[in-house]
Amino acid sequence: MSFLEFETFDFSGLNVHICKTSKFKTITFSVFIRQDLRRDFVTKNALLPNVMQRATTSYKDTLKLRQKLEDMYGATIFSDIFKKGENHVIQFGIDFVNDKYLFEKSLLNDAFALFAEILFCPYEEDGSFKEVFVEAEKRNLQQVIKGLEDDKIRFANKRLIEEMCEGENYSLFTYGKIEDLKDINPKNLYFHYLDTINNCPMDFYFVGDLSSELILNLMEKMIKPFVVSTNRKKITISETKKQIKDVKVVVNYTDIKQGKLHIGCRTNTFFADLNYPSLLVYNGLLGAFPHSKLFTNVREKHSLAYYASSRLESHKGLLIIQSGIDFENYEKTLKIIREQLRLMCTGDFSKEDITKTKATLLNQFKEQQDKALDLIAYHYQGVLGGKKRPLQALLNYINSVTKEDIVRVANKVELDTVYFLRNNENE
Repeated sequence: MSFLEFETFDFSGLNVHICKTSKFKTITFSVFIRQDLRRDFVTKNALLPNVMQRATTSYKDTLKLRQKLEDMYGATIFSDIFKKGENHVIQFGIDFVNDKYLFEKSLLNDAFALFAEILFCPYEEDGSFKEVFVEAEKRNLQQVIKGLEDDKIRFANKRLIEEMCEGENYSLFTYGKIEDLKDINPKNLYFHYLDTINNCPMDFYFVGDLSSELILNLMEKMIKPFVVSTNRKKITISETKKQIKDVKVVVNYTDIKQGKLHIGCRTNTFFADLNYPSLLVYNGLLGAFPHSKLFTNVREKHSLAYYASSRLESHKGLLIIQSGIDFENYEKTLKIIREQLRLMCTGDFSKEDITKTKATLLNQFKEQQDKALDLIAYHYQGVLGGKKRPLQALLNYINSVTKEDIVRVANKVELDTVYFLRNNENE
């Protein structure tokens, strides 16, 4: 089986990644803008994507912009903000129907022009964003941050990261802080936008039945006129290694019916490391899948948890274990989870367990070939991690992982923080 790959070009200091394929009926453009994850502008970063796609120079209000998308056979624009390691990343994109499925109409030039305009020409008035747009998005962002309190799993995960990474930029919440909003106004947000768009690393992605030559010509015509500087900030790979003296235990109380026991570990293994594929298999055995140790032992065998799983933050070197439990089962559940971590260090898993985990991982990665945005996300992981990992190469590495490799990465995993969110009864 051959896998789709990207061809990469350096274009006036911008990275351009093109995947030519006729697999999809739509064409997808996307761009990632990387900022350092920092306290002084984390909230501004979170505001920017939604303010920028409110309106543009040509489409001066949201209704006109939406009408333009409808005229393009329901093309969609999308945005996101996320953190990976110490990076805070803004994403924009547009998805539209491939011209070959249309009659007597081409969307390509219109889509590229709109994509460029949202990115480089958001609507502004006298060097400021429009006040009504900014104020509306500030209210929306405040609701997003407040709404986290209603999602107890996400809230517990946020609190775990804050406690575990205290003093590190990674402790910052992706969407910033409510108290920052009062100091953000249309002018200082626009200045922040200009600094971001002109100086931060940008990676453009194009997936669809398009040639590299055509894409680069469109870049030359519609993007290059807006490129002020070819000397942008460089992506620095930050790997935090922390010496753990004592496991930190934090208990918070709230009005809740089910306890959230979330545990943070330092893997001391990062995305660019040679043994990263071994860590993927380790996490699969521990808690990523329904056949994993956490699910089968904590939930199925002992019936202690409503859910029990683990996931990796490979750019930060973290392993996060999540479980939902009855309050009185805290000690028992914690003991069993710690026991699973210990058993991984001793190699207490079978050849069949490894085979099943590898097969599940391989299928998971292969499924990413079925969606353009998954293709893009996988490739950008390598950009942020500073190491290209072609899918076929990664699958070969996973297949070659041995029991000894898994035990080796297991013994590098260190328990850092235990966080428990519970009710106020019987404190």
